[in-house]
Amino acid sequence: MSELDTQPAKNPPTPLPLDERLYVLKPEASAFFKSHTGIHDDDALKSHILDVQAKAYKGSPKTTVPKLNTVTTLNALRGHISALHAAAFFHLFSEEQQLAVGRSLAPLLSPLPGSVIFGYHIGKKEKGLIEMFGHTLFCHCPETWAAMWDGVVFAKGTVRVDVKLQEKRPSMELSPKVTGNIPAEEAKAMMWLVWSVTRL
Repeated sequence: MSELDTQPAKNPPTPLPLDERLYVLKPEASAFFKSHTGIHDDDALKSHILDVQAKAYKGSPKTTVPKLNTVTTLNALRGHISALHAAAFFHLFSEEQQLAVGRSLAPLLSPLPGSVIFGYHIGKKEKGLIEMFGHTLFCHCPETWAAMWDGVVFAKGTVRVDVKLQEKRPSMELSPKVTGNIPAEEAKAMMWLVWSVTRL
């Protein structure tokens, strides 16, 4: 690999602005879009396609994907991450802080459909506080966790949230060094939110 290959682009190309004068559909392409959108009027179809393009263009990152060995801040990855894992992490924060963390992670995700944030952490059947590890922890329930992502962190309807609450022995999730310090009562009561947030 040459030295040039390992260096970040100093002057990444500037995306060209959208220009509706370049809109041209061949007959077979027009037939395809009409059959899939249900829009048969040519002007209405053009308006629909340009609107979708504008939304996608606005959401796309304006920087090139950086080489990981050059990244010194997560801001360099904004809009470029297709899968982000956050495990045993959110329950360390208050309700307000969990929302703030979610809002900080969301911009890192690629705008492309299928991009996903996923993970697990301690949860409850009903959201609220629990005493564990000698600390007071705020825990979401499946319903409030889904509502936080779909409608607050992300615009309503732009993501799919899959979440379930399940019981697991802590030793399946945490190292013996950690689980050995958890009282039996706390270990028995521990429940986990297992979740994913996927762009549509």
